[in-house]
Amino acid sequence: MPVLTEEQLKISVPPTHALVYEKIRQMLLDNVFKPGSKLNEVALAKTFGVSRGPIREAFQLLVSDGFLVSKKNRGVFVAEMTPADVNDIYYARLIIEREAFVNLQKHPDPKVFKELESYASKIHRLKSSEDWKVVTKCDVDFHLAVVHALNSKRVNEFYSIIISQIMLCISNLRNAYMEPAEIADEHLRLLELLQHGHKDELLDELDRHMNSAVDYLNRGE
Repeated sequence: MPVLTEEQLKISVPPTHALVYEKIRQMLLDNVFKPGSKLNEVALAKTFGVSRGPIREAFQLLVSDGFLVSKKNRGVFVAEMTPADVNDIYYARLIIEREAFVNLQKHPDPKVFKELESYASKIHRLKSSEDWKVVTKCDVDFHLAVVHALNSKRVNEFYSIIISQIMLCISNLRNAYMEPAEIADEHLRLLELLQHGHKDELLDELDRHMNSAVDYLNRGE
């Protein structure tokens, strides 16, 4: 019997529960399930053509991410983001991003700056009537690029959960959020301060940027 190499032993197809997780997560971001609604395990298993086991595992991951809430003897429900939740999520986000922005200003990386400019410019070219998912993705990718520049695996893991919850907030309250041009201008200002501003100016602008987002989201709520 031939001995398989380490590469041959690797399973290239993700486990079923991971695929189900991604499907349900995207449906939540697309507002297929409304905040507070109960998810039906049996119906989802039938929809995806899988057993209930992968559905349960996906639910557990989504509960950990803050997308879903498990209620004893009642089932699993889509998380409802209150103003207090929005404030807390953005507070946690700001703690990480203040460190990340200062780090990038101290250790400028032209490659990252070019990436940030491309995201902001893409938002600027969009109109409010265009696909909101594109605006949200560019907004999130801008901040992800700054945080990833820290080169910290654990920070990236923490931040990915925070960002997932923020995307859920924006998805649920997209009509209350800023216009694309306004979002683009704020990101271009952050980029300008990253490259040419002082630390205090950068942090003040980042604080204002986050507070502005919180105000919009809570106004919608």
